[in-house]
Amino acid sequence: MSTATIGAKVDGPVSSLTDGRSFGLGDRFTDKDGKEYVWIQASGAITAVGYVVIIDETYQAAEVTTSNDAEGDLLGVAVAAFADNDYGWVQVKGPCLVQVSASCAANVVLNTTATAGQLDDDGGVTALRARGIYLTTSRGGSAGTAAGLVNWPIMVDDGTGYTDGVTPGTAANNKALVLGASGEISTITTATITNLTTTALTMGATAVTATGTELNYLDIATLGTGVASKAVVLDAGDDYTWPATGVLTTGVVNDVAGTGLAATHAEINRAADLSARIVVLTATAAITEVLHEGKTLVMREAGGNALCTFTLPAATGGGGRYRFVVDEVNTSNYVIAAVAGADVFRGVIMGNDGAAATTAWRWIAGATDDTVTLNGTTTGGVTRGDWVEFEDIAADGWAVRGSISQSGAEATPFSDAVA
Repeated sequence: MSTATIGAKVDGPVSSLTDGRSFGLGDRFTDKDGKEYVWIQASGAITAVGYVVIIDETYQAAEVTTSNDAEGDLLGVAVAAFADNDYGWVQVKGPCLVQVSASCAANVVLNTTATAGQLDDDGGVTALRARGIYLTTSRGGSAGTAAGLVNWPIMVDDGTGYTDGVTPGTAANNKALVLGASGEISTITTATITNLTTTALTMGATAVTATGTELNYLDIATLGTGVASKAVVLDAGDDYTWPATGVLTTGVVNDVAGTGLAATHAEINRAADLSARIVVLTATAAITEVLHEGKTLVMREAGGNALCTFTLPAATGGGGRYRFVVDEVNTSNYVIAAVAGADVFRGVIMGNDGAAATTAWRWIAGATDDTVTLNGTTTGGVTRGDWVEFEDIAADGWAVRGSISQSGAEATPFSDAVA
């Protein structure tokens, strides 16, 4: 004769509801000690007493892990081992055994782990919290069960993984930043910040006074390559490529020995800019140090029948040289004159008979001469290639030399014609 039992056998899972058809999935049961249970079906084997399961909305229960911990799902603790698809009771309230990792402490928040059915107190950032499950006795040096308490536990993603174990004032990997008592934070090795708003920033003991805009000058894609509105930063080989259209304005320039560059930019251009060594003069013009010094000034008046007057800059003793060369014979005169004032010419121009080139003259500048005229006949300029050079040797004084061809009644090209 069989013995009838009234109530629920909580530690005896069944494989079919024919052995327990009075219970339905989700039914609850409270025993004489006040412990509460929920009737579930195992979705996969449940290893043993104390293993923690997650229960979905259809009351399918599986050992919980970090890969199936869904926020809001109910949790329970097995009071017996289950085979896959077994039906039975799991505890949701009251004292019980709980499967945990080694060295798990009592009375702290527990979280899921990668080990199915096992909780821990390590505060894993990617793990959800098992709210409503606590140990009442700490676990020793190996994984296993420890005495605990459940109170209708659920799965919660409350973000406490980022704050568990935080020491105020000290940064730690995968943890929130909590300032110390004096508002300090330390041990940050690498930080990626999308948006930072601050009124005062200190590095070490030095206050950072640069604005956000100024700090952005250091936002450089390629070290050693110049970019508009960015700082100049050398590459690993101490090299730097200046932007192609950039303008560099310098103050004092020293070489590696500390010797300062004495030449001005204009002087460097005059000495080294080979792109404009020839300047063509086709009409009257003022001769300047910037545009003409150190260059060959080619006199090329189209047609050779219009007066061209070229006025030199004031002589200062600066050493500037101006070389005039005839490239188009001009019978209406090429005139090279000193600027109005006290400047005078000193020197000799060699002349010759342009027809036979057998007779030579030495034309010496007079004490007050300040003009050279090449009229294309008697005073020179008869032949292309005739030339006269003026050198600024002193205040108010030009040294003159040259070689010209003349015709007719040859005469000196020098005169005192400037007022």
